[in-house]
Amino acid sequence: MVVEVRRAEPSDAKAIKGIYECPNAYTGTLQLPFPSSDMWEKRFQNIPEHVYA
Repeated sequence: MVVEVRRAEPSDAKAIKGIYECPNAYTGTLQLPFPSSDMWEKRFQNIPEHVYA
């Protein structure tokens, strides 16, 4: 099996949003539940070269 590690891209926003909608994913964090798709897309648009999100 090959595993590729890459930075998150704006096109990943929908899938990541789905993961974070699960209570087990955001419990214990300081995030508000159910952030919008726009918020996730904006979060992944300007990631610096040395940062993986």
